[in-house]
Amino acid sequence: MPRPGESSESPSLECGVVIRCTRSGKAIDYVIASHIIIPELLEGRIDVERHYFDTSRVFFGILTATAVWAMFLEPIMGLRSFFVPFRFMQVAGIVAFGSCSASKNKRLHAAAIVLIVLLLVTGITFTRFQLGQLDIR
Repeated sequence: MPRPGESSESPSLECGVVIRCTRSGKAIDYVIASHIIIPELLEGRIDVERHYFDTSRVFFGILTATAVWAMFLEPIMGLRSFFVPFRFMQVAGIVAFGSCSASKNKRLHAAAIVLIVLLLVTGITFTRFQLGQLDIR
């Protein structure tokens, strides 16, 4: 029985619904990005490198916008403070995505992709360690 002035619904349930709705709303960004980066077969030949750099602005622009949106999602929903150490990794990823979007330099793209992979592996490892899913013996 709720107290006067309280909702009968659980706040965690409301948060879960909002998270699911917002995640499914932004999942379309990844679908669109995947359709942009995959080349279409025209005249029986694909120049993959040319296609990659022709679409890199749009592809990495979508990933940058999605990463910025994800970075601000938790603080806006009140789930976690904006000032947590994990944000440094998110900012590094956003800078890497943004630099790939802004430049067509092959070396910059190679370095940024390596950085993004390292950030993903580091983030997954730290998260699993905090959740107790990774035992270091």
